Amino acid sequence: MKRYKKMHIVKHALELYIKREGISEKDLAQEKAVLKEVTDDIEDMKRCYGIRTRSEVK
Repeated sequence: MKRYKKMHIVKHALELYIKREGISEKDLAQEKAVLKEVTDDIEDMKRCYGIRTRSEVK
């Protein structure tokens, strides 16, 4: 599995995970920071490898 695909899986997992009940503000802030890093890495990979999103392909 390519790194790009793995990063997308991590991104989607984090998006769901931060919506859990009982999350503390501290945990939420930390996890949002990690989500931003992952999202930024994905965007960097898109630019570097010329990956287009579905909306760009149409």
